[in-house]
Amino acid sequence: MTLDRYIDSLNRYFRRIRRRRHSHETTDIPVAMIIAGTILDAPLSPRELAAYDAPFPDASYKMGPRAMPTRVANLNRCDVQRAIE
Repeated sequence: MTLDRYIDSLNRYFRRIRRRRHSHETTDIPVAMIIAGTILDAPLSPRELAAYDAPFPDASYKMGPRAMPTRVANLNRCDVQRAIE
């Protein structure tokens, strides 16, 4: 593994850690903003962003999105490759 790939791998790992911590510590998670941040090639319209926020009228409805990062498998490419073999 080259140094650049190793640094990239570490950066991805720490981004996941920060995302999990943020979702745990934030009570009113900005659902539409998170969705918009994952879509890079086609920005969402204000109407589409509002549609992502619609199921969550206030923070008490957002436990699902807050829990999501801890429920998603945290596998890297090496783990996936080993599982395939």
